[in-house]
Amino acid sequence: MKNVFLIPAGLLSAVLCIACSQDIGEVVNTTDNNAFNLKSAVATVENKSNPFDSVGLDYRVLLSSYQSLDSSPGTVAEISEIVSLLMGEKAVVSDPAMQVLLSGILSHPQDSLISIFQDSGLSNDAKTVLSGFVANFYTLSLQPFPEAYNEILTIENAVNSSLSIPENDKRVILTVTSLARYSLYHECCEDTDWDTSVGNIVAAIAGAIQDRNLAIQYILSTRILQHEGVTF
Repeated sequence: MKNVFLIPAGLLSAVLCIACSQDIGEVVNTTDNNAFNLKSAVATVENKSNPFDSVGLDYRVLLSSYQSLDSSPGTVAEISEIVSLLMGEKAVVSDPAMQVLLSGILSHPQDSLISIFQDSGLSNDAKTVLSGFVANFYTLSLQPFPEAYNEILTIENAVNSSLSIPENDKRVILTVTSLARYSLYHECCEDTDWDTSVGNIVAAIAGAIQDRNLAIQYILSTRILQHEGVTF
């Protein structure tokens, strides 16, 4: 059984400062070996032609900040609290409906994707791109990062140049692919047990349909839930 997580006072203050001051992408934790080293990684992971590339970067900074905390959350409520602290005013307060959504996504990602699409307002072309991305994501996650990176860039370039995909749908797709790129990247010294699952990507889609911050919150929450072995 996991112990209830405790955030040391100093770290809690740092988290609150993050939430109340700088943009997420400007925050770099340099005190921990597992921290996401932006200077060495951004050039490897980024795609400047993706106008929503910063979403993935912001997410990875937050994930790194979580990894740096000496905490062991054992419940959904505890994870929701720490994600809210990390994101500050950018976070949406977790409610039962959100928990049901994320639980269903983690348990049955493909079925959940179908349900998410029904009320999404996305075009058929966008649904096709996202469905294919989800279907191929497990294979993509097994590839060396440079190969996965090139495949994702191919998708992003095709979406960017598409004349049939509406602009808002492009936003959703490119937000998700950015999150996927930054999720799959591993540094030499980083804890690589943080595997990204199909469920995490479906969660990102559900959030991205609404806005960038919810996309980050959903994928951050589901990855922490899976890594900590917490169930709903």
